[in-house]
Amino acid sequence: MRYCWKSNSGAAGCCLALIAALTIAPAHAEVFLDKYQVVKDTAWFKQYLGGVGTGFFWANIQLRTRKLPQFYCQPGKLAMYDENYLQVLDNYIMNRLGTLHDKSPIEELLLRALAETFPCE
Repeated sequence: MRYCWKSNSGAAGCCLALIAALTIAPAHAEVFLDKYQVVKDTAWFKQYLGGVGTGFFWANIQLRTRKLPQFYCQPGKLAMYDENYLQVLDNYIMNRLGTLHDKSPIEELLLRALAETFPCE
């Protein structure tokens, strides 16, 4: 912090960075099924779910590269976006109403939904 005040040109930027670091809320680590209906249409959740889905995609690439079984087998020419991941998850949940635990992590349900939607032959 002392370094920020040594020059006038860097002081404003350093102060803004410090204020941003203190006021930005941390991201949630997990979203549970009992909150799904409340958050599923929000922009942050769609982006979050897209990020989780992209992580699963890259994990699959690593598994395939190492000739290990993949979590799911997405068709080669199908590009997945935030809305696609939400649709896959929503279909999975709607087909299992009453059978899933309220504290089921959405991230786990997305992985199960992808495996069911895109099974490996």
